[in-house]
Amino acid sequence: MAGLRVGLRAKLALAGLAVLVVPLAGVLYVNEMERLLLEGQTQALLATARAVATALHERPQLLTAVPEHDDLLRREAEAELRRLTGAAADITSGEPSPVALAREAALKAQRAQEDIAAILRGLQRTTSRIWVVNRRLQVLALAGSLKRDLAAVPAVDGWRAGWQRVARWLIQQPTEDFAVSLPDDVLATGRDISAALQGTPGTRTRRTPDGRALVVSAAHPIWSGDEVAGAVVVEETTNPIASLRSE
Repeated sequence: MAGLRVGLRAKLALAGLAVLVVPLAGVLYVNEMERLLLEGQTQALLATARAVATALHERPQLLTAVPEHDDLLRREAEAELRRLTGAAADITSGEPSPVALAREAALKAQRAQEDIAAILRGLQRTTSRIWVVNRRLQVLALAGSLKRDLAAVPAVDGWRAGWQRVARWLIQQPTEDFAVSLPDDVLATGRDISAALQGTPGTRTRRTPDGRALVVSAAHPIWSGDEVAGAVVVEETTNPIASLRSE
């Protein structure tokens, strides 16, 4: 039987398919690598949150509720009204007035926040934001930033620099020019924080308000005996991982 002859067009088509397989395999490889790196980043954030929470375990005095500013103003107004109407018996009785008690509580909360901030400075990473909340969802301390210092990113030269210029034209690059969510906005929708305040570590991913960056966060409960006293939240963007597409 005569051998099957393959025409020139068929050969060219097969060669073209073979060439197309190479970039497709590259895309699949990059996607899988990004998935693994994202999983590793999430676990690293969870480990950091656990470390910070461990430093705050069994220290409920550091998670003192912050007196509301409006409440302090209201107490001062009530004390002034009692003074003007001659009903300031609590002043002459030798007992601390409600205003004095409120100010003392505010000073204790401020000292607790300073102690927490000192702990965070010792454990924070250069590209992460860490914050601590109590059960009332009050932010007690915040350290770090979601935005990378681009001056600290090593420069490349040679053929890699040329390739990166081409890649920036073909592939959308991550940017550090994005809107950062306020803690109150994150608390309102944070299922990871809700899980942590119920005693279970949680993670999630979310977009920044302008949609220009993806943020990964992890939350871990802070324990005081058998009670959850608060939570630690650690978050980072995925920009370092997204940058791999152009390298």
